[in-house]
Amino acid sequence: MNFEELIDNKNIAENSKKTYTNIIKRLQKDKFKFPIKDNESLKYVTQFLNEYPKLSTQLDLLNVIIIIRQELDKPVEKLKELRMNKREDRLEENITTMKDLKENLMSVEDFENELNQSFENSNFTKYVLNYLMFHFGVRNKDLNVFIVTRKKDVGPDKNYLLVKPKGISYIRNDYKTFKTYGRQEQEIDDPRFLKAVKKIGTGPLLKQDKQLTNLLKNNLINNMTESKIFKMLIGNAYDKKDTSRVNELSKSRGTSIPTIMENYNVNQTDNVFRKLIKTS
Repeated sequence: MNFEELIDNKNIAENSKKTYTNIIKRLQKDKFKFPIKDNESLKYVTQFLNEYPKLSTQLDLLNVIIIIRQELDKPVEKLKELRMNKREDRLEENITTMKDLKENLMSVEDFENELNQSFENSNFTKYVLNYLMFHFGVRNKDLNVFIVTRKKDVGPDKNYLLVKPKGISYIRNDYKTFKTYGRQEQEIDDPRFLKAVKKIGTGPLLKQDKQLTNLLKNNLINNMTESKIFKMLIGNAYDKKDTSRVNELSKSRGTSIPTIMENYNVNQTDNVFRKLIKTS
């Protein structure tokens, strides 16, 4: 049976098709026999998955097994229950990891002080990059922006900082979850940010001849990557019980609340995690 063809015929994003197809190839390479009869072969599937040490890998593989069976109109209730149990196991791992990480994160106040210091030191590129991560929780890809002064120079497939008389429009058409959240546009009226962008001048904010992650390394504040910054922001909002800030960050980053609570919240407890995953 051609399982790759089943995936190719699904009405899903091309990136998802590519991901699922690669997982199918991995399963086939590892001699997995897809259960295609009514019996879900729960014992066989469980034993096979347990050969992989990472729960994240087990979940990726299991998800595709479930998708294939759904395409074949076969029962998946037991496999879905197995997936739920493995999700809970992964959440427990995440809780421990998050608690350890929290001890090594900067506070929002310390980060903001360092951010302002970069402006005072006239390190405007560093200031602009970290300002965007700090205020909007964006990923590395979102920082690949072009500074323009004319609206007609804003295209449909790149990210821009459009300079206006009293502020900046931060426009994103090229980021991880664009297909779900669409074009993002935030208005920034901070005079210091406006000054910094003007000082940099028009053109790409970062050189285009190197990998983005390598370019960003030299501009990080205390090695705070975008992921660490986002965890810092979510943790701070949780401490303050500021749900509106969490919602703002969810929208501007393009990440669902359940995903944020599962992967970025350094304060959550085991019980809250379990409740979230079961209701999402």
